Amino acid sequence: MKKNMRRILALILALAMTASVCCVSVFAAAKDHTKEPMILVGGLSSYSPDSKLGNIVGHYMGGFAAGDYAAKMRGRGLVAYESTQSPFASIWDRACELYANIKGGRVDYGAAHSAKYGHERYGRVMPGLYPEWDNDHPVDLFGYSMGAPTTRILASLLYYGDKDEQAAAPNDCSDLFKGGHGTMVNSVSTISGTNNGTTFADMVFNLIDKMTKDRATTDEIICKLTAIIGIATQGTDISELIDPMFDQWGFQPRAGETNYEYIKRCLDSNITSQPRDICWYDMTTWGSKDIMEAHPDNPDAYYFAYACKASKPDGNGPKQVQGDNLFILGPLIYILGHYKEDNSAWGEWQDKWYENDGMVNTAFAKAPFESKSVEYYDGIVPERGTWVNMPELINVEHNGVAGFYLTINKKVDMLDFFTLQTRYVQALK
Repeated sequence: MKKNMRRILALILALAMTASVCCVSVFAAAKDHTKEPMILVGGLSSYSPDSKLGNIVGHYMGGFAAGDYAAKMRGRGLVAYESTQSPFASIWDRACELYANIKGGRVDYGAAHSAKYGHERYGRVMPGLYPEWDNDHPVDLFGYSMGAPTTRILASLLYYGDKDEQAAAPNDCSDLFKGGHGTMVNSVSTISGTNNGTTFADMVFNLIDKMTKDRATTDEIICKLTAIIGIATQGTDISELIDPMFDQWGFQPRAGETNYEYIKRCLDSNITSQPRDICWYDMTTWGSKDIMEAHPDNPDAYYFAYACKASKPDGNGPKQVQGDNLFILGPLIYILGHYKEDNSAWGEWQDKWYENDGMVNTAFAKAPFESKSVEYYDGIVPERGTWVNMPELINVEHNGVAGFYLTINKKVDMLDFFTLQTRYVQALK
């Protein structure tokens, strides 16, 4: 009897230990995301936090009105950083810069990509916001405006890699292009993102096309303007305000070089003949569709899209005018609210596309049209690899998201918004 009792007790103890091990294993498998960083990724014309412009008017993500979003989020117990990437480069180049900015090290634009567009393969060295970043130490990404497709390409490359880059550099291919790193990204959130482009960008191309009557000439004009912007903001004695990070195009001044020599060299660089490797085309509906087709969503990541609307009907139909808040971009809200496009990448015009935030059509800031998506509802359980269209932010203008004039845009506290979304995605398992 005693022997049987000891055997029963031994069996119970063994089962208890087994159950304990299983519980620990299950608990360990559910990652604690509360300490992973949220990386805030700016859009067009974004500048680095330590640039001259940043010292004058405040951080790009926060501005002179709201201050430094990332620092204030850290003050609330979150881990948050503001990234640095080129304000005018292509989405591909920006994604490569974002990867190096988070991980640390020299920017690798890819051997195949660099050869295709005629610029240097390597850029500047980044110190690294989160050097321990790997599959077991993921990050959350929050892309604003053109930062939205930047985060999307990065998340896609980490999962799928790029076969062209692997073939072009079999012995020294960057980890970014190797694939198999999908879990390095826990979530991608976008706000006022050019996820599907914007008819504002299409309109600019179409207007120049009408003047030149030739897309090749239009592309040449846009490229030269980009080079001029780069020269004016990077290497001359009176500039360096924004830093376009056109290092791959040779926009770093050389020792003993005069301003005239520098300007001439930059204007002779390949940037003036590569319209598909600068930002403007990537913001069009056509460029955005190209990005979608080339870079599928990462099935290991959660996706969330917030669209803003700062317009309202003009009283005579679906066309839009400035909404009920005081906006700086009122004239652009009106223009986008009245511009009807016949050659968008997304087919026949829909009147709901008139709604906008002053820079991006509200409908276009939602989940990429060719991605799997669902609409948010109370109690939703998001699935990795599927976009969730979050509730629209009403009476929030595009530039107001970045916090530059919260003193007049009080409809939504953007610092609270970024904080709550960070806590939300970090609570997901």
